[in-house]
Amino acid sequence: MDLNCKYILCSMIIGETKTLNYRNLDKINFLGYDLELFQAIKYSIQNKGYVDQEVIVAKVPHLEKYLFDVLDVSVGGENLQEFIDSVYNKQLKIRLKTLMNKKIGSNVESEILDITKELQQMIKETCDSEDYNKKGVELFKEILDELDSEIEETDVFETGYSDLDELINLSPGDLWLIAARASMGKSVFMMNLAKNFAKKNKKVKVLSLEMTSVSLQKRVVSCISGVNLNKLVNKRNMKFLTSEDKDNICKVNTIADYVLANIDYFDKAGATIDEVETQIKLASEQGCEVVFIDYAQFISSSKQYQSETLRIADIVKRIKVCGRDNNILVVMLAQVNRGVEGRADRRPMMSDLDGSSELEKTSDIISFIYRDDYYNDDSQYKGLMEIITRKQRNGGLGTVFLRFFGDIQRITNYSSKVD
Repeated sequence: MDLNCKYILCSMIIGETKTLNYRNLDKINFLGYDLELFQAIKYSIQNKGYVDQEVIVAKVPHLEKYLFDVLDVSVGGENLQEFIDSVYNKQLKIRLKTLMNKKIGSNVESEILDITKELQQMIKETCDSEDYNKKGVELFKEILDELDSEIEETDVFETGYSDLDELINLSPGDLWLIAARASMGKSVFMMNLAKNFAKKNKKVKVLSLEMTSVSLQKRVVSCISGVNLNKLVNKRNMKFLTSEDKDNICKVNTIADYVLANIDYFDKAGATIDEVETQIKLASEQGCEVVFIDYAQFISSSKQYQSETLRIADIVKRIKVCGRDNNILVVMLAQVNRGVEGRADRRPMMSDLDGSSELEKTSDIISFIYRDDYYNDDSQYKGLMEIITRKQRNGGLGTVFLRFFGDIQRITNYSSKVD
């Protein structure tokens, strides 16, 4: 969700707006629920003369809960017209920078002239004709200046784990497949990566086909605050929150809000591969640099396959192509088959992946997660998570040890200690 768009919607609803004649309002890129809500607002103004909440609820009854979430947005004293102009300007910059990064990332010098023409055409389409000569040229120069100063930083993906950053090389358009057996901590690792990227001011989108976005957000709050997750997810356990727990949550509120603002969510059980591809494209258009998918086996398809292995292989191939075409890093979780349970050493291997030969060809990086203390109470690796990289197109292979604190959903460097 875009907090800026929610602010516009909240302002219009609370202010019982009577007109749609705000400059650039029709150019704001509302998406998903925000778009449906905006269309309901337009309907209310056109049919009743002002924004009426009852009309909105009647028009989109399935968004009643989301409407209340929008109305919880803190509305300050900003002038709505000025804020709309500001949001429009930011969205235009994101679109231009996404286009530039996509083209420049291809390293094809012959396309540079085409880039310039495409950007100029986009500016013409999104600026009033009388503003084009002044505003268009200035904005074009501004984007180029920003790209010049940010281009090296843009393509750097630091996981937040020093040993892992030394081993793997992540780039826009890559597909990083992370696989494990159930309960190894795939989702915990995913949300820690998402949090670390977000703290580096990278926009991230999480496509969750298993858990709700609220559940994932609580994991981030638990991780940052150090408060036991069970106290946050179970209402009966909330009474056990100590004054220290509450203080810790308050202390990290600013950090958590900043991180959560950089993480967008799409949660839908049984989402199809077509929907996943659409979300990847939308993420790229919104300026996201990383998309997480949890997880491959939950993606459905209308196409019939002779086996589950062929289905997963085809889905992963389509996601790789979509990520590459949209110049966005895709990190996808996957389940390994039960074959590992029958071995003395249960560390996953490439052959434990369904469709392993196709996945090995398609993925740029394949890593497995393993925690020995899950299987062995007396393990010498107690409290450790192994990230085992068995395939990397542009780098080495190896195992990185991280510290795993499941009760607070936190994963740290091996050398770090939990606060």
